[in-house]
Amino acid sequence: MLDGKIFFKGLFLTIACLIFCLFNSFYQVSADETKALFPVEKDDKWGFIDKGGNVVIKPTYDYAWPFSEELGKVRIANKYGFINAEGKFKIKDLTCQFVENFSEGFASIKIDNKWGYINKEGKIIIKTTFDEARSFSESMACVTVEGKMGYIDKKGEYVIKPQFSLCRAFSEGLAACQIKSADNQMGYIDKKGNVVIKPQYVFAYSFKNGLARVMINNKYGFIDKKGEVVIKPEYDSCGDFSEGLCIVEKNKKYGILNKEGKTVIAFKYDGAKSYSGGLAAVNLGGKWEWRGITNGKWGFINTKGEEDIKPQFDYVEPFYGGLAKVIVGCKWKFGKPEGGKIGYIDKSGKYIWEPTD
Repeated sequence: MLDGKIFFKGLFLTIACLIFCLFNSFYQVSADETKALFPVEKDDKWGFIDKGGNVVIKPTYDYAWPFSEELGKVRIANKYGFINAEGKFKIKDLTCQFVENFSEGFASIKIDNKWGYINKEGKIIIKTTFDEARSFSESMACVTVEGKMGYIDKKGEYVIKPQFSLCRAFSEGLAACQIKSADNQMGYIDKKGNVVIKPQYVFAYSFKNGLARVMINNKYGFIDKKGEVVIKPEYDSCGDFSEGLCIVEKNKKYGILNKEGKTVIAFKYDGAKSYSGGLAAVNLGGKWEWRGITNGKWGFINTKGEEDIKPQFDYVEPFYGGLAKVIVGCKWKFGKPEGGKIGYIDKSGKYIWEPTD
């Protein structure tokens, strides 16, 4: 059994890792980003604009989320629903504690503290019997029952029975899981549950373009599908590769690597987010708190490290569909932006939607 110091160290690393993932998360790109719609707030109501900043769905909702699989999640009072690009409800009046966005035709839903799945007609297709239910990926979803995690198929049947303390979504045929071993380290399984890369990592993440980031001896690096180290673990944190480049941190500064592990943009930023649409968000003057990067100003650099949009925003999200969400005037609480005005900019830094409350 782990002693107290090791337990708390592991807990701290877990929290720090989750935070890093939050601030360096990737946004799934749709097949046609030119049709992307963007949630905006006006007079305390939410609606949607198009890439040109035109209001295409009037602000009438109490809250709205980005579209996923041609459906946008909205909330009115304590009920959820999904609308199409014309603003017409496809699913209405979902009485639940929460519902996630759609992935592979399914959305996980929480009712009476139990999770299940609905289809695009709003019908519960997999009963709410799980303690946690994550999005489908490669036709399998990770679920939790009585503290153990396993995988189900789209019929709700177990493909891999709950047995793991921690597991991630399948990607490129493999999934990272905390496999029972002497020190509960993580390895990789295939879709039959066979261990294909033995447990040897403190943390391990999904494969993307043939590479996966892992933590060894409290440092991050990358392995291939044979489990061989491709980029040595020497970084304090890192994201996944996106557009052939990867954000990494060393000595509280962020830089950018290529797939050969070469530093192509120097470690000079106080924060950074992964490339999307040829641009990466970077922070200057920010400070690291245990839950994330606070303060400082965010801007965008291109793949050569040139400043395309100067740091001027209090918070930004990666570009999607040609626009990036920005926040000005926000405050920070527990490492997260709170309040402020939300706007959208194009790749020239021009406001397409002026920041509004």
